[in-house]
Amino acid sequence: MKDIVQVLSWIVFGKYFVHTVGMAVHIIRDIFSYADRFQGSVFVIQIDYDVIAHPSFPMVLQDLVLLHQIGIRVVLVPGARSHIDEILQRYGIDCPKVNGVRVSSAEAIPFIKMAAFDAANRVMTLLSRHRVTGIIGNWVRSRGLGVIDGVDYEESGKVDAISIDLISSVLDDGLVPIFPCIGWSLIGRPY
Repeated sequence: MKDIVQVLSWIVFGKYFVHTVGMAVHIIRDIFSYADRFQGSVFVIQIDYDVIAHPSFPMVLQDLVLLHQIGIRVVLVPGARSHIDEILQRYGIDCPKVNGVRVSSAEAIPFIKMAAFDAANRVMTLLSRHRVTGIIGNWVRSRGLGVIDGVDYEESGKVDAISIDLISSVLDDGLVPIFPCIGWSLIGRPY
């Protein structure tokens, strides 16, 4: 999959020299069969923050834009774990991790939101450069983890529900939904 999309981006953006007409025809047939096979399908793609922060990320996003342009319904989920770690450290806020889960204090939540929305905004900004409209939304309802095996996870949460109908509507409008790694409870509390 990635190889075909990469070749498509090379052809479209002139980064690849096709040596023979036969090779070009073969590549184009592969691309069209791929597009036909997955056109209208939803691809949910989680992007680690280290990828977002990398200087080559615009090229990666360009490939994702091509998926969108050939009719694949792309949903992007920018990860922010390393960015959250960086922001919390910068502001001197300690949030230990237990079993790989950050124990987020009420004091940490504004900084976690800042990092999560920064990651989502970076993705949306780059989509705009390609004339693709991304929309950041709160389509995830979450709830607190509570106390597990004697550990109070404080403000850390988990997904409770996803607003599939709203996401489908956004996709039907030709937009790219962007999910920040924050969810909200029924009373508007972020997790």
